[in-house]
Amino acid sequence: MAEHRDGRERDWSGLAQDWPLIGRGDVLDRFTALLAVDDAGPVGGSRGVALLGAPGVGKTRLAGACADIAAQHGRRIGRISGSRAAASIPFGAAASLLSTHGSGGSDFATIIRDAYESLTARGELCLVIDDAHLLDDASITLVQHLAGSRSVALVVTARSDRPVAEGIAALWRNGGLAKIDVDGLDRTSHHQLVATALGGPMDATAAGRLFEASGGNPLFTRELLMAAADDNALFADGHGGWRVGRLPRSSSRLAELVAGRIGALDDDERRCLETIAVAEPIGLDVIEAMGFGPAVARLERRRLVMATTAGRRIDLTIAHPLYADTVRDRLLPIRARNIRRALADQLEQTGARRRGDASRMATWRLDAGLTVPVVHLSVAADEALVAGDVHSAERFARAAHDAAPTLATAVTLARALRRGGDAAAAEVVLGLAEGLTGPDVDRDELLLVRAGNAFWNLGRDDQPFALLAARSASSAAALAGELDVARGARPAPDDPTELRVLGLLRDGRPLDALELLRAAADRAIHPGLEAFVLAFGGWLSNADALARATQRPGLHPSAHPLSGDDGWALLAGATCRLEDGDGQRALRSAEAAADAFADADRWIGVAACAAREVDALVLLGETTRARQRLQGCAMHMRTRIFGRMLDRAEARLLAAEGALDRAQRMLEELVAAAHTLGQDDDEQSGLHDLHRLGAGSPARTERLRELADRIASPRALHRGRHVGTAGDGARLGLLAAELETDGFAVWAYEVSIEAAARLTEAGATRQAGSEQRRATRLRSGFPRAALLAPAETSVPTAERQLRPGELQVVRLAADGLSDREIGEQLHLSVRTVGNYLLRAYRRLGVRGRDELREALVEHQLLNM
Repeated sequence: MAEHRDGRERDWSGLAQDWPLIGRGDVLDRFTALLAVDDAGPVGGSRGVALLGAPGVGKTRLAGACADIAAQHGRRIGRISGSRAAASIPFGAAASLLSTHGSGGSDFATIIRDAYESLTARGELCLVIDDAHLLDDASITLVQHLAGSRSVALVVTARSDRPVAEGIAALWRNGGLAKIDVDGLDRTSHHQLVATALGGPMDATAAGRLFEASGGNPLFTRELLMAAADDNALFADGHGGWRVGRLPRSSSRLAELVAGRIGALDDDERRCLETIAVAEPIGLDVIEAMGFGPAVARLERRRLVMATTAGRRIDLTIAHPLYADTVRDRLLPIRARNIRRALADQLEQTGARRRGDASRMATWRLDAGLTVPVVHLSVAADEALVAGDVHSAERFARAAHDAAPTLATAVTLARALRRGGDAAAAEVVLGLAEGLTGPDVDRDELLLVRAGNAFWNLGRDDQPFALLAARSASSAAALAGELDVARGARPAPDDPTELRVLGLLRDGRPLDALELLRAAADRAIHPGLEAFVLAFGGWLSNADALARATQRPGLHPSAHPLSGDDGWALLAGATCRLEDGDGQRALRSAEAAADAFADADRWIGVAACAAREVDALVLLGETTRARQRLQGCAMHMRTRIFGRMLDRAEARLLAAEGALDRAQRMLEELVAAAHTLGQDDDEQSGLHDLHRLGAGSPARTERLRELADRIASPRALHRGRHVGTAGDGARLGLLAAELETDGFAVWAYEVSIEAAARLTEAGATRQAGSEQRRATRLRSGFPRAALLAPAETSVPTAERQLRPGELQVVRLAADGLSDREIGEQLHLSVRTVGNYLLRAYRRLGVRGRDELREALVEHQLLNM
């Protein structure tokens, strides 16, 4: 028992018990089919399977399940377990069988003959042989004899990375056993296993991290979860699921397991494994140049090292993240320093030609206590910034600036500090650098970084414009125009396409923004921005398709730096995921978009990213995290472009927290300010949110519909239709269908609930049931979302609408019984059964028996 962070005690003893067998159905089906084979097979043939895999994948557990199946088929069960201790003792592994069935003979031939006759004379047998790679020779001989019997089925387990005696390997090589490679679970099965073990699903992000760390190995997964529980890092998320606050690197038991997996290595193999663990990923050419060619080939055969192709280069990594952690943790400091020094020397001799090599060499040399040339540190810092490794970038940049301060090193260090969240320290570095001499190009770059830091990060308006006015460079004029637009000014006709598009969006002119983008000469460099415009206006399917086509999954940022357009594509994806009710993916996309804007030093979309993050957290019901995220936004972000998106996000958060009056006041202020500034989309969005909070009015409705005609985007037009329904249930139902078709699943759910309530009030029970079914179906698509349907629009569940007698009748009808059969079973007349069914059809919103079962499933009324 451990006291959790919420003050309650939790019992994690279940994690240490046997976990359910999940994701192995194909193996069990295959074994079952082998048992069912007719005995008319060839003489000497045996039935069974050989399960080969790495430690921890569940071979023994799977073999036990096979034995259970054999027992169900009426077979007796025998077991042999290999071990290192018994490997040198004749019949050491089979001693338990011999003690029961063996004779008093002393020579091997007599013992084997007597044991064979005793074991096969009593009917069909299933013999489970665990860790067959550790069997002694005498036990192997006994197993070979038993394998020749028609009455014996074998289930053999062995490690795939250990040599197996020829006598055992021959069992599957000659076709007597079906050889099955048992790997780690796939992602879906792994998540299912974790959810079953914990009694609820794990947060998608944490589950993904756990899967990557464990490689799908159930034993590793269990040990990591138990270590997380011991560290008080495993806790409930408040929605029936689980989260991991911090995934441990390993546990002492896990380290022992991994050490056993690595096993005995010769000196060359150990040095090679340590070198790859320190450097991964490392090119095969570097490892071979260090004299480890034969050793790395042996390690690959043992599946301790994995080779992947990257272009024309072969990279090496440790086969499992936990193996690499264990190897690195066991390295003595002097040994680790010598490895890093040798790696840096060899990479320099081989030729550091690939992006990322400079930062790797700098890391190794600094860790080894060696001097690194300033030029190499500067290149390494730039590479680390591009790759998103802010910590390393700051380390390299500071070392370079301390060794030889220049304008260029000051700019690099300031960028790293700014990206790391320390804008004040970046301003100090940039201010001191004003007194340094250097080329004009470096001074221009320093000026741009300082102006951007002052505007976006420190919230100053006057300082950046004063700085930029002092330089006549075109880059200074371009940045001044961007900052001017960002704080509310209209873009100039000669401003870049991006700024003019964003200005049109802010003014509620998405169609004009699209026209401008598609007519621009540089359209090819703005597909992500086009996806964002489409998502912003509500063309969700087109936006999602373009965003997916624009993003470059699987490409490492060190090889393909992220751009501002990548940020817009990710932000478009976040918008689409929000509308679809997928809060987790929306949150990840919004966070990635913010990182992309920061990577590219293009901060203009950061406020929109923060707003989407807050919206996603509210959708997930994590209002505390949403409030923390909002509090982490600098106040000046509210005065920048997309700042009103943050205001609307806070209003939604207030509503979720129950502060409806405060939410209403905030939206009213937003609407008034947007109206004054002529920002139509912000005004209409605020008016629609007021309507959803029940604070609409005839004047607001008229203004919202007027703006819908002016903006003319799908989102704006749907807002106009929503307020134009005037609470009519039938019209709300039609709108819900349109919203669902256009991809607004969460909004469609809200409207369906409202439609069902209004139709129920009007006595239209059939139509109300149909809308309730739509709402139930939509709601199942985002089960973790904490949706807030107003209390006055709540609808009685189908179970409450149906009387007990009607519920009995419809369940039997759904099972296929006729009216007469139902009447005989419930002692009712056929006419009464028919009347019950007709009333139930109306209340469930179905037209007949063909739709009945689906409706009951949606309302969760079967098998109750």
